[in-house]
Amino acid sequence: MADLEVKIHSDNVITAMRLFPVTFARYMRGELWGLGEQFWRKAGKAFGAQSPHKQRLARFWFMDRIGKYLQGKYLSQVEMGLFTHSPAMEAHEQGALISANSGSLAIPIADALDRLGRVRTRFNPGKRFKLKGEGGFDTRLLPSDTEAIPMRGKLFLVKKDSYGEVAEIYARLVKETRLRARPSFFKTWDQMGPAKARAINKAAERTLRKMGLSTR
Repeated sequence: MADLEVKIHSDNVITAMRLFPVTFARYMRGELWGLGEQFWRKAGKAFGAQSPHKQRLARFWFMDRIGKYLQGKYLSQVEMGLFTHSPAMEAHEQGALISANSGSLAIPIADALDRLGRVRTRFNPGKRFKLKGEGGFDTRLLPSDTEAIPMRGKLFLVKKDSYGEVAEIYARLVKETRLRARPSFFKTWDQMGPAKARAINKAAERTLRKMGLSTR
């Protein structure tokens, strides 16, 4: 509950802004960068927590797709942004029905993913398959060591060894899959009000101490 009581020390902030705007801007950039790092970790943790069976993979997948920038020499220009260019992020944030335009969607199993949640190189469809349509697989174009086989009423992609036996199962083929909403990006930022206040306060206090003034 203590976090809910964090307030901006307006006297310090106003003094720093009026008397030392360039120095205040420099310290604000540093605090904003740290705030972005906090968001990156908190949002990744929140996203991973919604996937209890694959928490580590989900967390790293999410964090790997968040970008951050910081700009502005003068106080009025200081800006920190958090962004993503991944369409999948929006689908996870809001929920979506993902369908294959043609062929099938390959949903990789956990063993086929690296620690960042990306498909391992030896399984990467973009490198191993000729795609048919947007994200679809044409099973007629599979390489000789790969085959689509039915198991327990589902269709899987498998790699075969030199004897033609199944060596690895690495993806399930489906026509569509529904992603449930897993809000982490905006929800996390909205919950960081106390951290934002602390960042502003700290930048102002550092500015005043740097200039030899006492803080309130």
